[in-house]
Amino acid sequence: MVTTLEGVLLDWHGVLDRRRFLDIVLALSRMKSMPPDQIKEQLQQDKKAYATGALQPEQFWKKLQQTYALTNGALEELQQHFLKVEKNEELWNILPYLQERYKLAILSDCSTDKAAIIRATVDLSSFKGAYFSCEARLSKADPAFFHMGLAGLGVQAHHCLFVDDTKQNILYAQNVGLQTHLFRNAGELERLLVQ
Repeated sequence: MVTTLEGVLLDWHGVLDRRRFLDIVLALSRMKSMPPDQIKEQLQQDKKAYATGALQPEQFWKKLQQTYALTNGALEELQQHFLKVEKNEELWNILPYLQERYKLAILSDCSTDKAAIIRATVDLSSFKGAYFSCEARLSKADPAFFHMGLAGLGVQAHHCLFVDDTKQNILYAQNVGLQTHLFRNAGELERLLVQ
């Protein structure tokens, strides 16, 4: 158990939601017989612009369709998969218990279209705030985004745990001074936080 912990910032994609941007990369890799790392690199700039709202969803999906010569059907399949919310039920089941002990918030690189779906369809009342990059116009690469989440929780960085499923985002959080946990499954996180 982390002893000096007051708050927990949770990522959305790959943590609270099983859907991830990586799913788009892997689907394109299969469709186009290209290495996932090559697609990931090609999409890096557009992904950040899409997540911070600099590239509107219609523009992002149209550009994706043109770049990879996707049929309307293939594009729609990608959109439906990524934009659907698939809650990680094991984690959501322990949120009430965590909420009794810690201040909770969401801090996620999230596009405008996905954030709108989340806000319209998911009960976020367990969280003191939901900070989405598209609304803040910042990404996890920007320390100011973490500071926004910390200010919302009212905790200092060293008293806050950041939970994310990607190593790069964990490094960004560590640079701001947060405690971190690389998420693999709800059981590991529960053992860390619930004792």
